[in-house]
Amino acid sequence: MTTNKGIGPFGIDVDKEFAKLGDVVQFGNNENKFSHSAIITSISDDKIFVAAHSNDAFNREIDSYDFKRVRYIHILGVNKS
Repeated sequence: MTTNKGIGPFGIDVDKEFAKLGDVVQFGNNENKFSHSAIITSISDDKIFVAAHSNDAFNREIDSYDFKRVRYIHILGVNKS
């Protein structure tokens, strides 16, 4: 999404404090390979909760995932053509 120039959503990497509801969280390893994505469903205090298809997660705290890296992608819009 951060390099999408075609049809579909596009966004930018942001720090955790700038992530918003509906933004994407991606979990990865030390080699910057991201293998799991989730959508932010709730933000409470300093905790972020997500929904994901894997393991049918809804309002799961991101700290409960086992990951080496995390990135937050703030959705800026959608390219229609």
